[in-house]
Amino acid sequence: MTFFNKKKKVTAVYTLGGKAVNQYVNTAFTAPVNVGARTLKKTTLKTKTAKQLPKSIEKKNYYSATIQVLTALQ
Repeated sequence: MTFFNKKKKVTAVYTLGGKAVNQYVNTAFTAPVNVGARTLKKTTLKTKTAKQLPKSIEKKNYYSATIQVLTALQ
């Protein structure tokens, strides 16, 4: 969580060295980080990632939608 807390936003895919490969945001990456932040009570990271999550279930990307629903159940 320390790694993601240092980022302005959670983007899709990082190298092993911590460099963002892409600049776009994807729920499949952001939602699990949000769950980790909620679980570990990392308020700043929880707030930051919550702002990146869509307000409704995604309709065009079933994989991201599935991850979004599963993490919401936590």
